[in-house]
Amino acid sequence: MHKISVINTSYNPEGKTMFLTNAFVRGFKSKIPDEETKIYHLAQWNFPACEGCLDCWFKHPGQCVHDDDFSRYIKHINESDLVIFACPVWVGNANHLFRNFIERFICCLKPIFEKNDDMYGHKTLDDVKIKEAVMITTCALPGMHNFEPVISHFKSLNYLTGIKTQTWLMKPQSMEMKYLPYTEVNEQLNALCHAAGSCFATTGTISDDIRESISKQYIPEKEYIDAVNNDFLSRFHD
Repeated sequence: MHKISVINTSYNPEGKTMFLTNAFVRGFKSKIPDEETKIYHLAQWNFPACEGCLDCWFKHPGQCVHDDDFSRYIKHINESDLVIFACPVWVGNANHLFRNFIERFICCLKPIFEKNDDMYGHKTLDDVKIKEAVMITTCALPGMHNFEPVISHFKSLNYLTGIKTQTWLMKPQSMEMKYLPYTEVNEQLNALCHAAGSCFATTGTISDDIRESISKQYIPEKEYIDAVNNDFLSRFHD
C-alpha cells in the first residue's frame, strides 16, 4: 500500500493552503486509490525546538531527548512513501512550524557526512522509508519572488537528507481565494490541484501548464491590493 503523510504547518486546518493540498491528495487518490493518507496538523502538536544536543546521533541514535508529539508521530511519518508539506509563507519564508519540524528531523539522519547529488549532506536512518517530498505553499503577497526562500530551503533537503525534493506548487496572492466568489476561483484551483495530484501520481511530475495556472493572478494586482488593504483597515477599532 502506498502511504502518504501530509504535514500541515498552517495554524488553520481548513485554510487556503490545506484547501489546495486536499485537492492535490484527492487527485493523487484518483490514480492510486489504495493509498493511505494521514494528515498531521503541527499547530496541534506539543514539540519544542531542537536543542542541538546531538544525543539522537551519539547517545541514543534515532531517539530525540524530547518525549513529545514529534517523537510520537515521526515513526509513522517515516513509514510513508511520500510526504506533502502544506506550508504558508510568513514574512518571507516558511513559517516556524515547518522549520521546527525540519530541524527536529535531524534525529532521523545518520551523522556521517555523505554525498547526495554531488553535495555533502546526510543519509536517512535505515528505517526511514520516505522517498520523496512535495511542497504546496501559499503567500498573500503578489509575486513569485516571495517563494524563493521557502523553495530554496525545501530543495536543499534533497542533498541534506537524500529525500527527493523536486516538486512544488505555489499560489501567490492567495487572499483572492477569499475575495472572489467560490465559483470564480476556488473551483478552478480545486480542479487544477486535483489535476496536479493526478499528474504527479502517474508521471512523478507536474506539467508547467498546471503549475502556471495555479500560480496566476485571478484578480489584477492593483484591485487585489486595494481589496486586501480595505479588509485590513476595516479590522481596526476606535
